Amino acid sequence: MARLRDRGKLDVENECRIRRNVGNVVSVAVGKVRWNHQYALAIAGALYTAVSIYYYFRIVKAMFVAEERDAQPLASTAGIYITAAVTGLVTLGFGIFPEPVLRFVTATAGAR
Repeated sequence: MARLRDRGKLDVENECRIRRNVGNVVSVAVGKVRWNHQYALAIAGALYTAVSIYYYFRIVKAMFVAEERDAQPLASTAGIYITAAVTGLVTLGFGIFPEPVLRFVTATAGAR
């Protein structure tokens, strides 16, 4: 009977030793890299950058390399001029007087 108890004890000790060794191997393999959220963020940023480079190089190609097709001037209406003026003035206003916008944003964020 004592022999069976000792054998069970050895099995438990061996299992613990195996788990500890596997844990050490995993921690050495992963611990050297120290995988965390910053690496995931860096990988996501690199992927988004690759997609944006592809997209924007297509625009540059269309501007400078591609042959010109039916080049007709765009019709300019009063609506286009008014829209451009309003958005330009709003952007200029936010740049010169950012304080009201910042107060509004912080008040809105604090309201949650």
